[in-house]
Amino acid sequence: MAPDPGKALDTLDIIVTKARDLTGDDRLEAYARLSTQTRSRLGFLGETVVVALAGGTGVGKSSLLNAIAGTHVVPTGTIRPTTDRPRVWMPATPEPGLTRLLDSFGIDERIGHSGRIDVAIIDLPDFDSIDLGHREVVERLVPLVDAIVWVFDPQKYADRAMHEGYLRPLSGHRDRFLFVLNQIDLFGPGELDLVKADLLTRLAEDGIADAELFTTVTAEGRLAGIDRLRRFIEDRLLAKQLVLEKLAHDLANAVEGIGSVVGVGDGLDFDRRWMHTSDTSAGLLADVVAGPPEIATIERVGRRLAVRSSPAAMFVRAEEPLRPEAHGRQDAAIQAASGEIDTFITDLAFESGGFFGARLRARFEPADVSRQVRRSLEGTKLADMPALVASAWWKVASVAEWLMVVAVVGSIMWAWAKPTTLERGSWPWPVIVGLAAVLVGVGLVRVVWASGTRAGRRAAIAYREAVVTSVDSQLDRRLGVDLRTVIRDRAELVGLLTELSIEATKLEAAVPTV
Repeated sequence: MAPDPGKALDTLDIIVTKARDLTGDDRLEAYARLSTQTRSRLGFLGETVVVALAGGTGVGKSSLLNAIAGTHVVPTGTIRPTTDRPRVWMPATPEPGLTRLLDSFGIDERIGHSGRIDVAIIDLPDFDSIDLGHREVVERLVPLVDAIVWVFDPQKYADRAMHEGYLRPLSGHRDRFLFVLNQIDLFGPGELDLVKADLLTRLAEDGIADAELFTTVTAEGRLAGIDRLRRFIEDRLLAKQLVLEKLAHDLANAVEGIGSVVGVGDGLDFDRRWMHTSDTSAGLLADVVAGPPEIATIERVGRRLAVRSSPAAMFVRAEEPLRPEAHGRQDAAIQAASGEIDTFITDLAFESGGFFGARLRARFEPADVSRQVRRSLEGTKLADMPALVASAWWKVASVAEWLMVVAVVGSIMWAWAKPTTLERGSWPWPVIVGLAAVLVGVGLVRVVWASGTRAGRRAAIAYREAVVTSVDSQLDRRLGVDLRTVIRDRAELVGLLTELSIEATKLEAAVPTV
């Protein structure tokens, strides 16, 4: 796609405004002036020379357009209603900026050409009265085109409506004005010089001194002065190319200069790095609430719950609810987590550089980071013991264990009641039954014990994950959002500067060396 100087300057304006709002640095004013001065000097912001033809009815604007084009482009006639819509003779493949310009003025009648130079000539409606609507169109158009060609003829060169209604009020744009005295073949001997002198005097009275005046004949088969007019358009094209070439260099310098003022370079990969830092810090803080001691406690709770209905319950002590404030690890965890985040911010500030680096360091001082980390821990509402649900098979196992206890007691009573069962030479069934019951009972207790431990460990892991998630959310709300705001502002500027650099490169590549 063709480069769009207008878009590049719009991007520059956005960059300067955003950077100025953020930093207030006076050095940015030079880049604001660059945009303003370029727009003022360049006229149409593109590679096409855009010329507008203005004049009254019958002065020969249409025939002048046909003569410049070298072919019959538009119909001609001595009478053309002043309410006619404007039309344009333009490149068949126009650049985007030219299309936007024509769209903004509602110029729908477009005639394409494939000439050797990029020129667009807008044939404006006839101006035969002091019509404020017509003048408003010209006032809007003048800063956006490379030249306005005011066309006169021998009868209407002194027309009051043209001089007082248009030229005098718009004389501030005289550097874009060009004047054509058409149909000079109608003058008698000696009349041309008198009319030219009179017209130049009137233009000086309008505030347009040293006006550039062309004289032409545009009747079919009798053309004169057209080559000089074409050379003027070609000269404008050359001047335009020089300006565009300089603009490409100026924009490239602006990217480097603004980047230096604000202090931006490559991307920082913020989201990934902050997620890692926040997760690490949240893990350190979670150890206060759900560290190894708490996990071991919850495992014991699981074991007690698993065997609470079994004979082994008498050997498992009850656990107190978790009280993280009681075990004195908060300060160490807060210090460690604050250190992680402070190191991250320091690295980020160093890599950001310039204004953004200073802004990060000033906005996130170590004491403030530590304070926000403490508040994040205090804002975590997960300090209670997690709930554990007993497994149904634990109850079945407990019944089986009690049966084994009954079997052991029964075997003892059996041996006491019938001591003969223990005599040599016979099977000691009471002993066999008792030992089998003990082995089965111990095995059941071990299985249930291990199952309770696993259940407690699962609950402890889920509890810790919930604590980490909660602390992580608190850290992101208290620190991550503000950090992300600074980085977002920087990323937006980096993106805009990259876009401007691309436009400058495209512009430099497209403009031929002159």
